[in-house]
Amino acid sequence: RAPMDIAFIEGYEPDEAFDLREFIFRYFSLNTIENIMLGKQFARIVHGGYAIPLVYAKGLRTAWYRIEKDMIVNEDPQDQTNPFPTLVIAIKGTGHAQIDGLTFSFSEGEAYYIPKNITHVFWTDSNEGLEFIIIMYGEGA
Repeated sequence: RAPMDIAFIEGYEPDEAFDLREFIFRYFSLNTIENIMLGKQFARIVHGGYAIPLVYAKGLRTAWYRIEKDMIVNEDPQDQTNPFPTLVIAIKGTGHAQIDGLTFSFSEGEAYYIPKNITHVFWTDSNEGLEFIIIMYGEGA
């Protein structure tokens, strides 16, 4: 369901300051300049679309997404809400967004702010596909 599943050794309890996301999603190159390649050839299927984590830290999650015709991001009802605000910015192509039961067109140069706990689903009918950046932030992100 997520880009990576993590399990600790039985009995191990990390302290509150330990944030595994910062360790994992910085691609093991802490404190260095990093070139993150975007494109479906570098991505995994996450929540129904091609995804590449950009920055995952306590209170901030960002990712690049690409969806192609017949793909649906957040089709599974368990994936349709976040307990924190989400900003989705279209950077290439056209598609659709269903947010809180309302359907909108979604294309390059547009963004949608989605308050916490609001359902959201994305798809495209275009052969070109749709690419977007997602920014999730705040407590719980």
